Amino acid sequence: MNTAIEITLLRHGRSGADDEQCMEGRYDSPLTEIGFEQARQRLANWQSQGRTFDYIVSSSLQRAHSVAKVMADGLNVALDVDAQWMEKDNGPLAGLPFAEADIKYPKADFVNPFEPYVAHAGTGESDIEMYARAALALQSVIRKGHRRNLVVSHGKFLNAVISSALGLRPQANIPHVIFALGDLGYIDLLYHPRRDIWEVRGLERSVVSI
Repeated sequence: MNTAIEITLLRHGRSGADDEQCMEGRYDSPLTEIGFEQARQRLANWQSQGRTFDYIVSSSLQRAHSVAKVMADGLNVALDVDAQWMEKDNGPLAGLPFAEADIKYPKADFVNPFEPYVAHAGTGESDIEMYARAALALQSVIRKGHRRNLVVSHGKFLNAVISSALGLRPQANIPHVIFALGDLGYIDLLYHPRRDIWEVRGLERSVVSI
């Protein structure tokens, strides 16, 4: 494996949970019509640039899978689905309205990265667990050996993937570095396997508002 590997990490668009004002995570909220239009806009933008991919993989959650299918169909690339790319497991928070979640599961003053996401309930994925899963998911793409790769996933998990690539270990409470990927926002990474060097080639936070 000598050739540099391009990996584009793309976040899904607007989902039903955004309209419902509820916690998402593993809640399998569908993409809204606005989300589909955002995906089509991103696709058109990439087509105008002549951007292509050899491999596309997505989370198994439908809000990401729907975006990936728009990209795969529009760019005529086969689509792979891998549950490794799902969003962080937020345990009992999934699907709860924000106000209800604040009452039932108030945030602890301090949570170290080894504790469960919902610390006092003892459930949900810790930051270390997500970081490890992110590293393995990234490894799975690299080992495929494709030169140009597109991954469609979720905000928190893509942050863990980027952090894994750049060697940014999880920290307690709020992360020190956040990559703010909005609806259909993406980051382009380039990996040199013979030198184990990562380049950040570009970041676009979101599509134009619809």
